[in-house]
Amino acid sequence: MLKGKKILVTRPTKQSNNLCKLIEENGGIPIRFPTLEIAPPSVSPCFPNPQNIDIAIWTSTNAVLYSKTFLFEIPNTLQLAAVGKQTAQVLEKYGKVLHPPRDFTSEGLLKMDVFQLVTNKRIALFSGKGGRETLFEILQQRGANIQKIEVYQRIIPILKIPNDIEKIDYIVASSGETLENLFIMLNNPAWLRDKPWVLMSERLAVFAKTRGISARCVVAPQADDAGLLNALITLASLT
Repeated sequence: MLKGKKILVTRPTKQSNNLCKLIEENGGIPIRFPTLEIAPPSVSPCFPNPQNIDIAIWTSTNAVLYSKTFLFEIPNTLQLAAVGKQTAQVLEKYGKVLHPPRDFTSEGLLKMDVFQLVTNKRIALFSGKGGRETLFEILQQRGANIQKIEVYQRIIPILKIPNDIEKIDYIVASSGETLENLFIMLNNPAWLRDKPWVLMSERLAVFAKTRGISARCVVAPQADDAGLLNALITLASLT
């Protein structure tokens, strides 16, 4: 299906394994070039008492992995929630998890009934340093007593640039940060704007245009590895 296409995968190393495997199984050649590295925060997070929380939300699988100290002590009454399907799957070993049925984004989570009436609800939001503030800001506006716990940080890795990287066929980006970091790491080459891209969301596609990307961009039909693969196959059929 992907017929020997060389595909630059910019996701962090541990998060790219499954996607790279899917690309290979469909005839493509994944070129691993992680533009993000996940690391513990410079200051250890202060975890809340789980007994004093009504709802705990995780924004990513990394947030789950870096908050196990909290998770090992949670009571059965604590409602767990996740933005994405993969994050929910990692969380399931700790209890039943709420997550959007289709739209695996902060906006999708906020549309769920349980997050409509949250006045005085005690909510803990586990995430990385920086990133989008949509969940925090909107839940706070809705009256929640919310605290954000930053359990990891994202840094730009120092990597050797692959030979002939400009000869890749497609680029995969799952966030604005991975996309932006690619431009930084490669010193803003013009050819990046002329390559076809597969992107995780419509929001990211809008951001790509602000970065001057003029080539074809295909958005994954769902925000997971299967969705990215489907978008790559669609892109291959169009180019």
